[in-house]
Amino acid sequence: MILCTCEKPSVAKDIAKVLGANKYQNGYYEGNGYLVTWAVGHLVTLCYPEDYDEDLKKWSFDTLPIIPKQFKTKVMDHVKDQYHIVEKLIQRDDIEYIVNCGDAGREGEYIQRLIYQQAKNHHPVKRLWLSSFTSGEIRKAFQNLLDSSEKDNLYEEAKARAQADWLVGLNLTRLFTLRHGDVIRVGRVQTPTLKLIVDLDNKIDHFKPEPFYEVYADFKEGFQAKWIHEKQSRFTKREDAEKIINKCDGKSGRITKLETKEKSTERPLLYSLDTLQKDANRIYGYGAAEVLDIAQSLYETQKLITYPRTDSNYLSSEMKHLVPGFINIISTIDQYKATSEQLSEQGLTINSRMINDSKISDHHAIIVTENIENHDLAKLSVGEKSILHLIITRMLCAVAKPFRYSETSLEAVVEDETFVSKTKQIIDLGYQQIEVDLLGKTLPKDMELFHVTNGQSVSIDSMNIADKQTTPPKPFTEGTLIDAMKNLKKYIDSDSLKNAVSDRGLGTVATRAGIIEKLLQMKVVEKVKKGKVPYLHATTLGHQIIQLLPDSISSPEMTAEWEAKLSEIESGKIKPEVFMKNIQLYVQKCVSDYGSIDKDNQIASQKKKYPEKEVIGKCPICGAPVYENSKSFYCSDYKNCKFSLWKENNYFKAIGFKLTKAHAKKLLKDQKTLAKNLKSKKGNSYDAWICVEWTTPYPKFTMEFD
Repeated sequence: MILCTCEKPSVAKDIAKVLGANKYQNGYYEGNGYLVTWAVGHLVTLCYPEDYDEDLKKWSFDTLPIIPKQFKTKVMDHVKDQYHIVEKLIQRDDIEYIVNCGDAGREGEYIQRLIYQQAKNHHPVKRLWLSSFTSGEIRKAFQNLLDSSEKDNLYEEAKARAQADWLVGLNLTRLFTLRHGDVIRVGRVQTPTLKLIVDLDNKIDHFKPEPFYEVYADFKEGFQAKWIHEKQSRFTKREDAEKIINKCDGKSGRITKLETKEKSTERPLLYSLDTLQKDANRIYGYGAAEVLDIAQSLYETQKLITYPRTDSNYLSSEMKHLVPGFINIISTIDQYKATSEQLSEQGLTINSRMINDSKISDHHAIIVTENIENHDLAKLSVGEKSILHLIITRMLCAVAKPFRYSETSLEAVVEDETFVSKTKQIIDLGYQQIEVDLLGKTLPKDMELFHVTNGQSVSIDSMNIADKQTTPPKPFTEGTLIDAMKNLKKYIDSDSLKNAVSDRGLGTVATRAGIIEKLLQMKVVEKVKKGKVPYLHATTLGHQIIQLLPDSISSPEMTAEWEAKLSEIESGKIKPEVFMKNIQLYVQKCVSDYGSIDKDNQIASQKKKYPEKEVIGKCPICGAPVYENSKSFYCSDYKNCKFSLWKENNYFKAIGFKLTKAHAKKLLKDQKTLAKNLKSKKGNSYDAWICVEWTTPYPKFTMEFD
């Protein structure tokens, strides 16, 4: 028998179907020589301090730092039944080998390997590596299984990341909680991310607008130009601007430069997860975690897109010949038919801006699969339609021509003062026409041409001063914060720190959304609704925590350095033991430097502000407690379980149903709740039972009538 271990029940079902393992057993499928079972996210976790020594349950300076000689793991209580099913299958003597069918990434590798170690597996292991969940791709991947050793470095990096998070998070949370009098949660990545938000908040709060003045001249020859001197066009004093007007108004001069150049703007790259999250936040107002959940559903459940947790914007050279076929498939969808056919007629642009093997690590950019050709897209949720629309539109833009235009630069000198102006004429809209047609982008317009020649005499008809002032930076949205975490260098003022972080970032493409979500749930960051896209601001508690923590803890510099070292573990450049030794030394130094009570800087009790959360019910997916926030009822084990019962969805809106806490409790307990005064399409009132089936990733709702 061949045993396949998957990350989720839905994935196991798809793989079992392809393999012909059609007989359902308790916790697995069987048939055709295969056993296909599943985890429910994490089944095994790192042990807690008290698992090593009961005395470590009590928080004390005396027991810090807690550094296990060897990290131990244990089965998580709420999924132990499924673990024992998997363990029993692993220990069967008739297993020829195991196929690791975990998610094709760092976390998926870690989840499965922990299970194998906990279950004391002695069978050979092979690795299934998928970029899409179509039946064809699953069959192809099973014909080309990898040896598990090919992903050893990926596992070592994931293990080092988890253990480093344990050492830093656990020790420093206890250390600074004891030091400052109430819970201060410290995370290797989340604390520097919070600091990014706090620093920007402070910059905005302390910003003082400064006035400046620009001088414009309207020439009798029909153009306007701006005064400039050595690339500077601003005056800090109005009287200096007035001097230019007094000197030049009504005077004549000459055109000293009239130059026309053809320029272009390259088409956008294909989507990686972070660029998709950024655009979806900007265009639709979706949060980063929401985008990831929707993309995961399009990948796993709908099978319409490739692996979403990718940091690449490129396709491999092996895929180059497939691109025209994807565009043809997209043309079968009415909404994209005209655009796709026009692109194919004019010739697709497929070059190094799309195809680049050196820019791909584990997975290529996010694209659609062939399944979109025969899929009823009308049945997708609003979110799924929106994200799929972005991905398809980006694919069409990526094979279009660049946006081309001619730019004419004019320079006129009057009384030894220089005035400049520019005008643009569109040559070819290229990819921007697609963004206009499919995303509603404003059509670029031609500017009026200059009707003068080089060396021609010109005269100023009138002049004016534009009174302006500097503006503060904009606060983070989830999209721009994702960008900041990836591209730290752009968001840091210090030159020395810029050099230190170089091209490094905070977290990974797969973890950044979860970090933002955790900061929101900890109430150290909040969303402030302004227009379609909410801004992120640190709360008073968030500001207080960053103020109390030393820079060595909260600065992005060290975390970015750690991320670089973790990447080197994955690439095999350094041993994980070297990285872990440095983490241990860092934790030991923190305890040595800050291991005492700071009586002058005690944090106000959070317990008074944020009481214990009410348990709404048990998570139907993993059994953990369910809590409430402003938008949903969510699983408390949100890091490993993605269950959410949203207060607003299209089904509830259509029938006029408001999901209250009482209704949520009934649904979680009994899978149904009585709703009164619902509204029909004709406006009539009626009562009905709202019933739920706990399918993933979204629950399925139906109505029953007495």
